[in-house]
Amino acid sequence: MVANPHVFGLGHMHSFYCIGALTSPLICQTIIARGFPWQSFYYISCALPFLNILLVSTTFRCAKAEFHADKEKAMTMSTVVPIVRGDQNSSRDVTSVESGHGIQPSASRHHLPRNMFMTALRTPVVLAFGFFISMYTGSEGVTSGYIVTYLLKIRHADPSRVGYANSAFWAGAAIGRLMVGFGAPHMGRLKPYWIFVFVTLAIVVHLCIWLIPSFVVGWALTAIVGLVMGPVYPLTLEIACRAVSPAVATCTMAIMSAMANMGGAFYPFLTGLLSNLKGEQVIEPLVVSLMSTMLCFWGVSRAHFRFQ
Repeated sequence: MVANPHVFGLGHMHSFYCIGALTSPLICQTIIARGFPWQSFYYISCALPFLNILLVSTTFRCAKAEFHADKEKAMTMSTVVPIVRGDQNSSRDVTSVESGHGIQPSASRHHLPRNMFMTALRTPVVLAFGFFISMYTGSEGVTSGYIVTYLLKIRHADPSRVGYANSAFWAGAAIGRLMVGFGAPHMGRLKPYWIFVFVTLAIVVHLCIWLIPSFVVGWALTAIVGLVMGPVYPLTLEIACRAVSPAVATCTMAIMSAMANMGGAFYPFLTGLLSNLKGEQVIEPLVVSLMSTMLCFWGVSRAHFRFQ
């Protein structure tokens, strides 16, 4: 799946992540609304990892064999290209060349570098995708983590119902990723430009949340933000994996995931510091600024134009 990525599988897989993020605040808000101590939610959180360990050990039992099969297939790819020298024609095997775009897809296995991870890490296009996805997860984390605080403090929402805004965001993201799974085949080579559309729509909706002083409107628009932001993550993963050699596709996914986690930790932390200093009114301007930076970076980096 990594060597031959498809938005259908990626969209559905990451939609289940959104479904988990959707049900968690629903359960927590229901516990609080029923009058139970909010600490009771953590009993459920402590029990879920044991179920997760069982599911992971069952699901990824054959992952190691599949990984070696994909790696062997990628490493044995070679192409014979004619070379013209004067009046004589000769041929040679195309070997791997480390350039600004990483390893060429037609690399011979005997000339591939031993450390695929370091090769991917030194590839500018991989770092560009990683930086973009870190800003995405940062904006996603700020939206899901601080929208409840923003509506509660700035829009004076009902404390017994405001927690459902977080669930609305993740419900929209889950639907968006499911829809992009079915709609991706019709996008064709325009997938990079659909990211422009989705990010632009997210910025417009965030501006409406910022400027319209209504809790109900803000709650509804939060779901729309999730709907238009959700498809960006699986689309970016597919574009990134198709822009590099299958030999380093797995390492590319790992690097992007690591940078995504860094962005999901750093930008919400920065938002929390600034909101403590300046007040909760800075949350939406920060999200709009971050997503505008995402949009500009996606247009300037030109990494997406290598999509095939």
